[in-house]
Amino acid sequence: MYRQLLHSARTARNSMQKFAEVRRYRATVAAAENVESQRIQNLEQKVRQEAASKPDNWDNAKPFSEIPGPKPLPLLGNMWRFIPIIGDFNGTDPIAFMTGFQKYGDIAAVRGFVKGDTVFLYKPEDIEAVFRNEGTWPERISFKSIEYYQANVRKDIYDDLYSLVASNGKDWHKMRSIANPILNQIRSVEMYIPEIDCVSQDFIKRIRFLLDNKEEGMMPESFLNELNKWSLESVSFLGLDKRLGCLDSNLDPDSEAQKIIDSVHKMFEYMYKLEFEPSLLQYINTKNRDEFVKHFDVIINAFSKHIQEAKIRYENSSSESNKSMLQRFLSVNEKVANVLALDLLAAGVDTTGKSGGAILYFLASHKRAQNELRKELVTLLPNKDSPFTKETLANAKYLKASIKEGLRMGGIAVANVRTATKDMVVGGYQIPKGTLIQMCAYQNLFSEQQFPHPREFIPERWLRTNTSETSHKNTHPFVYLPFGFGARSCIGQRLATMELELLIARIIRNFELEWLHPPAKFTAKLFYEIVDPLRFKVKETPE
Repeated sequence: MYRQLLHSARTARNSMQKFAEVRRYRATVAAAENVESQRIQNLEQKVRQEAASKPDNWDNAKPFSEIPGPKPLPLLGNMWRFIPIIGDFNGTDPIAFMTGFQKYGDIAAVRGFVKGDTVFLYKPEDIEAVFRNEGTWPERISFKSIEYYQANVRKDIYDDLYSLVASNGKDWHKMRSIANPILNQIRSVEMYIPEIDCVSQDFIKRIRFLLDNKEEGMMPESFLNELNKWSLESVSFLGLDKRLGCLDSNLDPDSEAQKIIDSVHKMFEYMYKLEFEPSLLQYINTKNRDEFVKHFDVIINAFSKHIQEAKIRYENSSSESNKSMLQRFLSVNEKVANVLALDLLAAGVDTTGKSGGAILYFLASHKRAQNELRKELVTLLPNKDSPFTKETLANAKYLKASIKEGLRMGGIAVANVRTATKDMVVGGYQIPKGTLIQMCAYQNLFSEQQFPHPREFIPERWLRTNTSETSHKNTHPFVYLPFGFGARSCIGQRLATMELELLIARIIRNFELEWLHPPAKFTAKLFYEIVDPLRFKVKETPE
């Protein structure tokens, strides 16, 4: 009888303690939410004040109407210029029309453009002025195709949320505030070096498998697809703490992993058509929209399934070591976690693979730089499988310089775009609130003034010890921005950079690359990328 009473008393006490803990937790959460709510209100007030203000030099600036540029036709605006055969530009190649508009000077205005009146900036000082004055909540160009999909097709996933790339204002701020501490801090990303390096070493095994099955050491025409497999495997390992088996030698062409990669390509292809080619997306159900939705569904359905499986694993696990990105998102906000994880997974496949391919191309076609990099890597990694640490990466100066130079010449972004959130003066002209501003990077990245010998691959530009004319110290700081600038810079830049560092290091430490073909051709649509197959000749290096 006494034992039963004692047990009952202990049970009641434990229940009361748990109840008290729950109450304290709820009170803490409520207090934190109140603080955050007040902070958001203060920021909203600040944004409204910014939007209503005018710069001191507004009245002394020339009006927007005087900015030089092509004259629009009635009703048609300037859209006719992008129609093949009859227009000034062949289709909608961004580099072609950015270069074409440069004839008007350092600043050009195109009225009746695809997304509305647009200002093109070429002068680094003007680009800096825009970034320095972009406000508390900078706005990027709105992708209507993604907004449509998330708001109308997959409300079951997104509800009232939008992904980072499709959101602006308060919604964007909420998502970015949660993602920043997890994705955009060096210490947070460095903890995943072993996981990323594990995938990179498996990619080395994959290259050896391809070498054994090809004559004369030539990589297959589908080598970019192999890089996309590496990229998908890396980001899924980081995001979900799960290997998808993308690098397996017997991977079925009809596998889930390959379907994801193919659908990412197609999704971006149709997104470009919907966003930058004349489209009836907002009025009728077009074929382009159907294809976009179909491929987006493949990606979202596959990743959503893995996210749900990961949640179940986490609920049944007590491990606290190296939590995955998804686990860390979930610890903050489960609803937002789903959207951020989908952002991370979907955006991390195609872009990183393309960047890696471009960097390898420049190293393969510039043997001097490749040999210099290998010399550094042999010192840092005495054996081909020597472990990578954050100290190793910190000392890999030429590796970092090679990647920077590769991204200068072959990075995926040819421009940065903002929507003016307030009236501003740029280049002596009034830029009204709501105007699209396209800051042209490509022209400056290949400018002799900014980068002497701009068409040459010279990693030494980025070394601090370089005191020659090619040193990047002589370059305007707002010319090289491969991941953008400020609060709206690429959220995954640290992660992507580290993935590239580990991949390039492992490949160059293990293999000699040669490019035996004419110089590769690049094209620009949604991304700037190599057109030609990445048929490298690959030879194993001595131990």
